[in-house]
Amino acid sequence: MEPTTENRNFMFDGPQNVVKPFMSRVFERLRRPDVDTEFANEYIYALRNQWLRESYMFAGQGFTDLQRISFESGIVETLLQFSQNPRSTTDLAISTYLAMDTFQYFARIANLSQHRKLYDEMMRHNALEIAIDQVENHELCLHRYIGRALIRVLAQFMFLGDSFSPKRTADLCERFCRWTLEGPERDSEELLQPDKTWQSQMMIGRFGTPPRVAATYVKRWYAMSQEFCMFSVYGMLSRSPSPDAKFILSILEFKPELVDMLLKVGMLPRAPWYPESQIDSLAFESLNRLVLFPLSGVPSLPLEGDLKDNYEQECNHTLKSIEIVTSRPNWSTYLINAWMKLEKEVPFAVKRTLSRVGSDYFAVKPPGEEMLHTIFSWRGKIRVSILRLIAASTYASQPKDIDLLSFLYIAYLGSQRFKSQLEIARSGNLEDQYLYAERNEEIATVPFWAMETQTDVEHTAWTPREFITGPIALVRLLTTLASRGLIDRARTMEELPEGVSPSTTIKQVKQILSSEIMLKIISLSKKRVKSVREEGRDCVTTQKDYKKAHLLYLSASELAWNLLELNQSLGGRFDTEVEGVTKELVLFLLVMLPKCVSGAWTTREPSFRLLESTGC
Repeated sequence: MEPTTENRNFMFDGPQNVVKPFMSRVFERLRRPDVDTEFANEYIYALRNQWLRESYMFAGQGFTDLQRISFESGIVETLLQFSQNPRSTTDLAISTYLAMDTFQYFARIANLSQHRKLYDEMMRHNALEIAIDQVENHELCLHRYIGRALIRVLAQFMFLGDSFSPKRTADLCERFCRWTLEGPERDSEELLQPDKTWQSQMMIGRFGTPPRVAATYVKRWYAMSQEFCMFSVYGMLSRSPSPDAKFILSILEFKPELVDMLLKVGMLPRAPWYPESQIDSLAFESLNRLVLFPLSGVPSLPLEGDLKDNYEQECNHTLKSIEIVTSRPNWSTYLINAWMKLEKEVPFAVKRTLSRVGSDYFAVKPPGEEMLHTIFSWRGKIRVSILRLIAASTYASQPKDIDLLSFLYIAYLGSQRFKSQLEIARSGNLEDQYLYAERNEEIATVPFWAMETQTDVEHTAWTPREFITGPIALVRLLTTLASRGLIDRARTMEELPEGVSPSTTIKQVKQILSSEIMLKIISLSKKRVKSVREEGRDCVTTQKDYKKAHLLYLSASELAWNLLELNQSLGGRFDTEVEGVTKELVLFLLVMLPKCVSGAWTTREPSFRLLESTGC
């Protein structure tokens, strides 16, 4: 049967043995440079819309019969080749846009093995190069947008970067950040042009949109493509299996300016046309990923046995990465300003901005109130990333005194007690609910493709919630200050040294470094070590979630070790107060070390049985 615009639906309801040759003829026609525009529109639009609907119903379950037939018949090569058709008509521009948009729905339905085959086929036919060319050279913002979207599919939904060198990874991440920082002005000006306003029909979903409305809405459209770029950066750095510390170090050695770009993206203001953007969170999570110590031990805690050499080598590479990050101009100022930006932004100001997206920027589906909860969860990821970066900076060979003092108040704020769920439920305070979501957010990264296909993989990154990350950062700062004799000196200072952030005052520093507050910090940290231990025990005994338990014990071990280091740096001044911490640490390590030596997550269950015999 020869495909025509009239028998298009045959591909959906015809017998498989006839549909396969039918689809081969469809794709053969679409690959012709002179393909009939109406024919192309009919078939590509129908396939894209069908798979869009199915992607919500069958995510990760495997190709439908039609998708399998289409894949075997060459749809990947066809759509990528068709997207390069040089004819410049409006109808063809729409069809080529839809052709590239089809890939994300194709990818979402695929199971794991199909994901890999689809990715390999897309890369074989230059999908990445085609997408980059669309972003950087296409005259239509519609196609620049879909180029970014296709790269996100490759980097987040699939395996972009798995086989790339550190230099190639660094180059791409830098490029994606540069696109994110461009701003929406070009797109907005473009849609004011009468001959290009038509693009808004693909964005808003209706014809005849006035140029002013189109030029206003496209800012929101552009902001979504900024997210695609940052999802791509994060996807490149969160590959599975996780790249080793030498790989991460090489990225920073090739492109140290990537640090500056991530910090700039993280500091972009909340855009009123797309206030639910994740770009700041993704930027800080990506930066945090560059300084994380391996998950097989506790930073600065000496290990013996089979793990020792490899772990020390990995840590040495991480320390060099930290040196690069902390050597960048104004890096500490960016962190402080990002934290203070969050401190000044209150829930109801964000809520008010969300409520105006429809009226001011013509949002097709304005975000509801539930989005406010999500936004504060993303803010929580920024907060713990900043705290983790602060903690990491203390491991640099020569952290500046002014940076340590500048960070002190932030780490103190990040260690404060917040209301429990029960207290919030009793009060019914909405603002507290949003802040609770923020303070209890953690970063437990697994690739998106693993979630979609329900594939069990190792975490590629882990940063615990503020409850434990805050005290880790604060105790590390205190330890470093103590090792330099700065705690006792700071108590007698009349003013802070020149260069300390204006967000930190001498009064705050003296208060935090007072004996009374330091005792409270140690007491609070001990309680949180115990609390996280109990949470980890529940993961084992009730949920049988050994992966999560390991991560929790790792965090508690780090804080316990930090407390012992602090006391040692102060000459045993708090021997009585840290009593019992060594026992906690030993029990944690007894549970974790069998995994650390074997390197296999799945063999940890026997070691966790120690929990029941030790009471840990």
